Amino acid sequence: MGYSRKPNLGEINRTRELIQKHNEFVSFDIETTGLSAKNGDRIIEIGAVKIKNGKVIDVFHSLINPGIRLPYRTTELTGITDSDVEDSPSFEEVLSEFKTFAGELVLVAHNAKFDLSFIQHYGAFIDIEFNQPSIDTVQMSRFLLTNLQSHKLNLVADSLKIRQNSHHRADDDARVCGEIFIKLAKMLKGEGNSENKDIASDLKIKKISYWEKGELKRIYVNGISFTAFFDINKMEWVDKSNSLNIEALHQKVCTMIGVKSYDEIAKFKGVVSA
Repeated sequence: MGYSRKPNLGEINRTRELIQKHNEFVSFDIETTGLSAKNGDRIIEIGAVKIKNGKVIDVFHSLINPGIRLPYRTTELTGITDSDVEDSPSFEEVLSEFKTFAGELVLVAHNAKFDLSFIQHYGAFIDIEFNQPSIDTVQMSRFLLTNLQSHKLNLVADSLKIRQNSHHRADDDARVCGEIFIKLAKMLKGEGNSENKDIASDLKIKKISYWEKGELKRIYVNGISFTAFFDINKMEWVDKSNSLNIEALHQKVCTMIGVKSYDEIAKFKGVVSA
């Protein structure tokens, strides 16, 4: 799956509210024997990092004995073998420990619906619920990193210059997802980072102007060698050339019109010339 569809704006707004309300989150990832818990596929590994005020403060990791032989495809993808899990604890023990680790904190995952479906399904067997709010970094990436053609975990990490050690292992993927979340949460709040501020300073913008025609509402950005626009209806940047650093463009526009967030950009109805 490339995760290339448009973002769910309702989910983005809910994510923004959760980020503003909470300062502690748990980013987690699982490895499984297949794609459907309801069809009998099992969890074989879970990893998690606890994040507070934008920093990782604790980690959790365990292999799980699924009680079945691992499919060849699972071992090929993850490197996990039958001998790796044969002496590992059962899902009952590991999910109980994970619930203690996560508590009722907001859960963060990449393609969260998938990971949640497994821990909720198997948690129900032992009367453990994972019904707290959750955040999907795929949705955040679709909304903020609009220049990416695919929003797979490793590709998002590459675009944000996040180190990856063992893709398709739950402990490292949970860390990577956590670091992605930290960076994208800053972007969602309009804080950005110093590297993109440097890129933004190099963008030569001549004019920023509000445009409206019928139901279409846009904010056009005309540069020396580019044109892009902010689609107010979809709350997203559009760069048809796919050559711009969208976060840097966002930061530059925010600075020029004196705002900090996507919501504030959407309210702009003037003209600013460099």
